[in-house]
Amino acid sequence: MTKESIGALAEYLKVKRQGADLSVRELARLARVDHGYIVRLESGEKSRPSIEILLRIAGVLEADPTEVLALVGVKPSEVLPSMTVVLRSKYNLSEAEAQEAARLIEERYGRKEVKDSEQTI
Repeated sequence: MTKESIGALAEYLKVKRQGADLSVRELARLARVDHGYIVRLESGEKSRPSIEILLRIAGVLEADPTEVLALVGVKPSEVLPSMTVVLRSKYNLSEAEAQEAARLIEERYGRKEVKDSEQTI
């Protein structure tokens, strides 16, 4: 990450957290991460943040995960989290619970073929 992107991420997260009226410790607890990690992110000291942790933080802050990942130079097509990662992050599920929820979703809705005319970019 560049110095500019680290600074942009730091400012973005801080503004989102303050807008959500959360303290650093509250955000850390909700995102299941050490509060020091949040402090280092917001101060620009964390130059290689974990994508999974960023997604959990984005979920708590109700921030667009694509926007958060773009700030660290990750294009949506480069990394798509698995269904279980999303379910664990968004709904604070255990791995077993997330796997069961993913199984139920797949069972109920299955994978549908998308026609070329229906695809979006």
